[in-house]
Amino acid sequence: MSDSQRLKELRKNLNLSQGDLSKALDVSQGYISEVERGVKGVSASLALKAFEIYGVNLNWLIGEKGPMYASDDGNLSTEDRKKIYSINRVEDSSVGGFPLLDLKAVKAYPGQLLNNSFLRELPRFNFPLPEIAQAMAFQVEGHAMEDLIRHQDFVIGTHVSNLEHLEPGNIYVVVTHEQVICKRLYEVKPTLLEFRSDHPDFGSKGIAVISVKEVWWVKYILSGNMRKVGNVQAESFRPKLSKREFEHPRVLGRREEEKG
Repeated sequence: MSDSQRLKELRKNLNLSQGDLSKALDVSQGYISEVERGVKGVSASLALKAFEIYGVNLNWLIGEKGPMYASDDGNLSTEDRKKIYSINRVEDSSVGGFPLLDLKAVKAYPGQLLNNSFLRELPRFNFPLPEIAQAMAFQVEGHAMEDLIRHQDFVIGTHVSNLEHLEPGNIYVVVTHEQVICKRLYEVKPTLLEFRSDHPDFGSKGIAVISVKEVWWVKYILSGNMRKVGNVQAESFRPKLSKREFEHPRVLGRREEEKG
């Protein structure tokens, strides 16, 4: 199988359109189309980007034998898979409260993971709720999660120690070695987490399990953006932050069959 066929197979496995994949890999959609049609080959930079974001096995991508993902040999034991899904974090209990990462700190954070001196220098916030004793606040950039989470809002999340605890429909902050994202979890696959935005103008985001460094379950929002809620009570925003059920395509198909 050629590298062009492998790229298309990868995209289908991730359930992404050419446009979604091109955005994730920071290339044009036309380039993805040309590679899939065999007009161009997979460049070294594209291959490395696919490895960094999705954990793709580079040997497989260029046409050699092996599994699609570097973290999966096709026969992972339960213990091995638990190791992949486990996330360890060093806690610094010498300082009270929890750190607030503004946009500048959020961008720097992937390169400062487990650096307690970096965390100690950040502003800290005390919130009198036991459930978020071990928490982190991240400032969100962009409009992908509007209208619930707006540009420059802070989200407060509790640390998730194992990816097996993730639940589709909840909002999470995910930290990889190169970025921090805040999105709603859509689906958990053996080697991939698929996230979606609340705003319809923004697409989905696939993150390879092997690239995940930290995950934070969003529990609260700190906002300087006053909502014009009119007669609607402020409590009406709480359900939007809770778990949201998605209509999975397979479920929709089954319901159509039942109707028929």
